[in-house]
Amino acid sequence: MSERQKKVDRYMRAANIGTAAAIAFPFINLAMEPVFVGHEEGDSLLVPVLLFIAIFVFLIGETYALFYVFLRRKTDEFTLSMWHSGTTYAFFAAILWLLVGGYIEIYFDGVAAGEAFQAAQAQGLTEEEIEQVEGSDIIRRYATHVILAAFFFGLQIKRFRG
Repeated sequence: MSERQKKVDRYMRAANIGTAAAIAFPFINLAMEPVFVGHEEGDSLLVPVLLFIAIFVFLIGETYALFYVFLRRKTDEFTLSMWHSGTTYAFFAAILWLLVGGYIEIYFDGVAAGEAFQAAQAQGLTEEEIEQVEGSDIIRRYATHVILAAFFFGLQIKRFRG
């Protein structure tokens, strides 16, 4: 196997690791709150430790994939075209996220506010105390992950379409 083919194989492996990390992020994110916030004294530490290891592996894998794909994007014409496809998808995902993300945030804040308002009213809080609760900042919290996921999915689409 030639040296150039080895570099291309490593590039594809890094792209696969990045795609797997992009797929794993929502599951890790959903598991964090019940595991870390709901942890009581006396509970087993096995699940939080395993989740911590999963987060660590996710961060290492995503970082490795990003740097390797960036540094080796000019290995040959196909890897360069994969890079261009990924960056195009990421650019359009960023624009779409900025346009549509606000509506997604309003929807989730409305749902959460409705539930929080009903719970606060049941506790007897006044409306001024209820309005002090901050909403979630979905656009800021998930922008990086949405853009990285779009990049790696665009890269894989180009890979499989040829």
